[in-house]
Amino acid sequence: MPKMPPSIDGVLVMGVGNPTKGSMIDGRQSRQDVGALQQIASRLGGQYHDGNMRHVPSSVLNGLGSLKADGDGLKLTLREYALITGVISALGLAILPFLLYFFASPFKPGKS
Repeated sequence: MPKMPPSIDGVLVMGVGNPTKGSMIDGRQSRQDVGALQQIASRLGGQYHDGNMRHVPSSVLNGLGSLKADGDGLKLTLREYALITGVISALGLAILPFLLYFFASPFKPGKS
């Protein structure tokens, strides 16, 4: 197994499917191989969970889904600032016709 990149902190290998009776997928017999999945999980430094027996424990999901950020908090890059500016500009252009309709000058051309 290749070594996991440092960006991946945890691995959860989940077995889903019937381990005794296989089903045909794309013309081939497919069934859950518990031993192979456990070996893959141990080689990747993760853990194996049989999805047919019970739900994944919340503690395991919390460990996988947490983003580890330093105490500095979220830092926006130039790309995020550009996206925010684009969204605010688009909203302004979308609202402009309504503002002009309700708050524009009462001047009506052609009427005296």
